[in-house]
Amino acid sequence: MEHLTIYFKHGIQDIVPYTDFIMKIKAELHSNGLGQYLGDDMAIDGVDAEVVFSCVSANELFEYIKVDLANLPFMQGAKITFTFGELESSTPVKEFYL
Repeated sequence: MEHLTIYFKHGIQDIVPYTDFIMKIKAELHSNGLGQYLGDDMAIDGVDAEVVFSCVSANELFEYIKVDLANLPFMQGAKITFTFGELESSTPVKEFYL
């Protein structure tokens, strides 16, 4: 199992668009079997946030959601991490910025 983690900065005005994005993606991932939303840690007063997905292929999942991510202005500069195994282990990771 691989993981996709997205760390980003946001303002309080971004909470509703983010929630809409997550609701859309959760439904799509469930129906197409690409992955699963594991959860997020988002400050409601607006600062930083992290969202985590599990998936068979972090690359494939990212390719699927990257257009939606790019359409969210607060995701510009987000740190994307692919974990090629279990989280918090010594498995290889790939990091880059959106």
